[in-house]
Amino acid sequence: MNKKIIGLTLMAGGLLVGAQVTGYLPTPHKFGSLPVAKAATAETILSGQFSQDRDSTGYSAWNLTSDGVLHIEPGKLPLQSGKASPLNQAISEARDKNIPVKNISFDGHVVAPADSSYLLAELLPTVSGDVYAPQIKNWQNLDVSGVTNMRFFLSNSHQKSIDVSSFDTSNVTDMHGMFAGNYRFIDGVKGIDHLKTSKVTDMGEMFSLYGDNSDTGNPPVDLDLSNFDVGNVTDGVGRFGAPKSRLHRCFRVAGLKPSILPIGSLRHPLRIFLKTPLPFQK
Repeated sequence: MNKKIIGLTLMAGGLLVGAQVTGYLPTPHKFGSLPVAKAATAETILSGQFSQDRDSTGYSAWNLTSDGVLHIEPGKLPLQSGKASPLNQAISEARDKNIPVKNISFDGHVVAPADSSYLLAELLPTVSGDVYAPQIKNWQNLDVSGVTNMRFFLSNSHQKSIDVSSFDTSNVTDMHGMFAGNYRFIDGVKGIDHLKTSKVTDMGEMFSLYGDNSDTGNPPVDLDLSNFDVGNVTDGVGRFGAPKSRLHRCFRVAGLKPSILPIGSLRHPLRIFLKTPLPFQK
């Protein structure tokens, strides 16, 4: 099959299947030489361990320290629960105790499951009325090399910025809605040009509602897809299971500016993927 490459630069305008957490006694951190967000004087005030179907073997422990950092220890993460991140159980426990969570830190080697759909989606803010969730640190410690499904992986993650520059996505086949709903970006997605997409068959809604909503006052964010390989992209499946055309709503209401991406540039090679025009906004 001949491969087709998307070559464009976009500007987005102004915009647990059975995963459980159980208590455990805190153990000393062993992080090697990788950087962590934990302060030397911070004390553990809440802790637990992830599990899948009541099996905690090999799964990451977590602890919340007094500086507001939720530390995810080395190990593996469970599957999503209810189309939301399994990390929400730890955040919810902190919320119930009125303990604010400022950051989430991957401390050491944390392995994402093969099916990482919704893994970091719908992260909960810990303060009522806050539009942002705890901000993720040490993205480089999250190992996604074995992931095949990133469907809605970071959908509505409520992050100010996302860093995927260290992600190995060479085995991923599904990126449907991967970055959808992140419309309050300040810095956008860093390292998106490093993503490997040669095996991806579904990119529908990938950047739907992506960028920055005009009412936030944040500056526009860049989106460079010039290295994306879409040679294997075929008809996809929508969020409710219905078949959809390839790249269905990939950039829906993304606030693309004609001054940055002229409408004429979409005729080739994107025209073969899009059956409806993009909703350009000035």
